[in-house]
Amino acid sequence: SGRNTFLEKARDLGNRLLWAFEYNDGTGFPVPLVDVGTGEVGMGWTGSQVLLAEVGTLQLEFRYLSQHTGDPRYQEAVDKAMHSIVAASQGRGLVPYLLEGGAPRFANNKISMGAMGDTYYEYLLKMYIQTGKTEEEWLSP
Repeated sequence: SGRNTFLEKARDLGNRLLWAFEYNDGTGFPVPLVDVGTGEVGMGWTGSQVLLAEVGTLQLEFRYLSQHTGDPRYQEAVDKAMHSIVAASQGRGLVPYLLEGGAPRFANNKISMGAMGDTYYEYLLKMYIQTGKTEEEWLSP
């Protein structure tokens, strides 16, 4: 729309959502629960583990936010999380849907193309397209 109000609201929300990424410093995996009013973060029903779909679901939006605000923190946060998944996958392609929160490794061996894993696979292709097909690392992690 070109209206600065929307960009400022998006920046404010992005800043509040960044709190989720600060919890797991080693991997950059976001925690699943964030109170955007208080900044309180928490783990969900998986305890200290996180779902593949939760980790791989904000890349496009945070990358766009970095592009439009000039603030690299948003893209850096989601890229760190994605690179941790790629490191854990060790070139396997299809990966389990449960990750250890504090270490780039998988917590189970179950693969899901539906709930708990689907968004990760969707965003790999979308990130490749979003970058003008220049970041080939997202084609076959």
